[in-house]
Amino acid sequence: MRHEGFIPWDDDFDIGFLREDYMKFCKVAAEEIKNPFYFQNALTDKQFFIGYARIRHINSTAWIIENSSPEYNNGIFVDIYPFDVVIHNVFIRKIQMNMINAAIWAAANYNNPPIYCWKFLKKIVPYGFIVKLHEKLCCMFNKCFFEQNIGLMYRPEEIEEGYWFHKRDVEKTVKLRFENIEFAAPKGYENILKNVYGNYMKLPPKGKRGMWHENQIVFDPDIPYKEFYKLMFLRGD
Repeated sequence: MRHEGFIPWDDDFDIGFLREDYMKFCKVAAEEIKNPFYFQNALTDKQFFIGYARIRHINSTAWIIENSSPEYNNGIFVDIYPFDVVIHNVFIRKIQMNMINAAIWAAANYNNPPIYCWKFLKKIVPYGFIVKLHEKLCCMFNKCFFEQNIGLMYRPEEIEEGYWFHKRDVEKTVKLRFENIEFAAPKGYENILKNVYGNYMKLPPKGKRGMWHENQIVFDPDIPYKEFYKLMFLRGD
């Protein structure tokens, strides 16, 4: 809103859906998105668990440093998040978050389980079951009519930091300028931005203008990620 487009020092752009719309989108995207784009989630790419979705460009590189698997699609991407209901009751919410974190741990470590008992359970618990369990845990209160706040339950630590907002602010959208095109944005964007950032039109201090993915992702828009990986391997990086 402040820059009417990309923030000059940032490297991140996200898209969000209410959970119901997110599920519809994922169903269509898995069938309709074709090369050179790739629809990525925990089921289409099992090398690296994510509890949301991404659209990647195959002929580019956005190498996630913590994931060194050459089989994982590491093209430049846009994250696509589902918003779920955030329950007010702190005690119940913490129980929910602990279960979500347990499901994340189980899915993330499924291919290389560090605990012997989990190695045994892996033989009888399918990976897809854990992914679906994680999804159900995130949206277990979505049908509670008396709860009107939403957030990214996939990221419990952000919920505890107050990164959530009123459902009424996102239920309807307005068209806003972004660079040379228009995007659908939450109609209550002012309330959302004020809750998260305070005076969002004021520039942050220069010391806080670092890139979101600094030291986390290596970007190269001109080289397909598979070729990039081969070059890294040859150099011994």
